[in-house]
Amino acid sequence: MKLVSLSNSQSFQSGQMRLLASGLIAMAILCFCVILGVYVVDVPWIDDIDAFLSFIIGYIDAPTLGQKLDWLIRPNNEHRILMGKLITLFLYKLTGVVSYRWLIFAAFAFLLGLLALFYRVFRSMNLPLLAFVPVAFLLLQPQYYLTSMWAITAMQHQVVVMMSFVTIYLLASGDQRRFGAALGMQVLTSLSMSNGLFGWIAGAVVLALQRQWIRLGIWLIVGVGTIVFYFHDFPDGQGNESSVSFFLKYPYLVFLGFFTFTGGLFDFFSMASILWRSVLPTLAGLVIILAMLVLLWRMNEPRLGRLIGAYESSNRATKALWKRRYFFTGCYTFLMVNAVIVAFLRPRFGYEVMLISNYMIYPAVLVILLYLNVLSERQTELILNRWVGFGLVVSLVIWGNWYIVQLPKMAFRKHQILTYAFNQKHNKTGLGPSWGVPFWIWLIEP
Repeated sequence: MKLVSLSNSQSFQSGQMRLLASGLIAMAILCFCVILGVYVVDVPWIDDIDAFLSFIIGYIDAPTLGQKLDWLIRPNNEHRILMGKLITLFLYKLTGVVSYRWLIFAAFAFLLGLLALFYRVFRSMNLPLLAFVPVAFLLLQPQYYLTSMWAITAMQHQVVVMMSFVTIYLLASGDQRRFGAALGMQVLTSLSMSNGLFGWIAGAVVLALQRQWIRLGIWLIVGVGTIVFYFHDFPDGQGNESSVSFFLKYPYLVFLGFFTFTGGLFDFFSMASILWRSVLPTLAGLVIILAMLVLLWRMNEPRLGRLIGAYESSNRATKALWKRRYFFTGCYTFLMVNAVIVAFLRPRFGYEVMLISNYMIYPAVLVILLYLNVLSERQTELILNRWVGFGLVVSLVIWGNWYIVQLPKMAFRKHQILTYAFNQKHNKTGLGPSWGVPFWIWLIEP
């Protein structure tokens, strides 16, 4: 089936192929909803207790507005989680309880929002819906179940990735009215997780490419102020300083870790030793990074060294193309800064952390961006048809693999968490370092 030649056919767009594509996308969403409904339980684990329950108690007991605001923005471990706390507060006011299950469902809404954002970008390409199917299968798969099924990580990673990409999308439009919205969104994102701070770098790159120097100046001033505020009362003892000594001792692990992390979607041998397990993701990461660099050069080379406005056009298709290019460039910048930070800070905990489920949403999103980017930069009908066919095959294989591999792990974790809850109820130990247990001191001591 030739996608381009049929892309303008009304019968094709509304016919059987569109129905098939809609069904496949719906299946990806439904399956993800099912695993959340089946395997998510209303039981906190470690950071959940302090981040959400402690916050609600402190917020309610706070006698002044200033103290309530302090509870909203004060750090939790390595991060501020303002959006997560606002959602917790909203759900508490609505239901009268702190439900970790509903917090996870709320974070899933942000994941669906990210899917909708990708569709909005895709729609401007004027391609058949079938070409979007790989995006749904690559995004809505359970490789990163420790992100999507743990309240604290769901409220951090899923929420912040979606908010960061929305910010970049608003900036990519070049609309002056959207710049203010993007600025406000970025401030909120920055206070919702440390990764959100990377959006200032991504946004600055987009504004510089657009040569919006006044907006760039405002962006940098507000960004510096936000970053200073973010870290001004951070707790000591995060241990990140040891990452420098680790890097000096094992620089090759940090270097390889960057590629292992970016290729983590292809971690197909998770039961092997870490040496052999990391070979395929590392090679995949190398290919992904090279492909990304080629696309970045192809997209932005026309803008480099040209006069302001040299590539501005009133042509609607050209404007849409450049908006997508700004969007992809900004998103790549965000993900690459994140990958560098993870590769630098985390290997000291063991190389396995490069492939831990908590972080695997990032390589999945990176592959999605590459797929959409190639669609956007399509050169010929033949390349497009082959690329979509390749995307369908790879995404279905990845989707099927992670459901087969991760379902037993999700089932085990559910029973494990319920066992912890039983032990907590009957002998006061079970939910990790938490209030009233012999090792609760771990919560307050570095």
